[in-house]
Amino acid sequence: MRVSFRVGVALLLLAALTVAGCGSGGADPPSELLVGTWETELWGVIEVFNEDGTYGVGHTVDLASGDDVSQAELAFGTWSIDGNVLTRSADPGSPYCAGMEGTYEIEFLDDGDRVAVTVVSDDCPTQRQDFGSGLSRYMDS
Repeated sequence: MRVSFRVGVALLLLAALTVAGCGSGGADPPSELLVGTWETELWGVIEVFNEDGTYGVGHTVDLASGDDVSQAELAFGTWSIDGNVLTRSADPGSPYCAGMEGTYEIEFLDDGDRVAVTVVSDDCPTQRQDFGSGLSRYMDS
């Protein structure tokens, strides 16, 4: 009888730990995780996502950011996250992809230092290819 009691207690503990470990697992990423400076995996282009929902793109940090994002070298516009879907809307005055919108499913990896990007839709072929290659958090060396 004692053996079956111990086995029963062990099974209850195992079940409790299993349920506790399940959690939500698929929690949506908060937009704050994307704020900062990133580098695309394909061409090493710099992408800066600002807290105010604007972004800039350039070949260097200085050319991608600044006080006025509309001065970004390659592209600029606005961004937002809904669930795990990122939407980027290029400003009509943007040098590349002017007025175009892209939507992507994103997943943060490596403790938030990388972002896997799956293109849902994007009419801009350059943005679709480069941004769709994924992002790594920019580390100034």
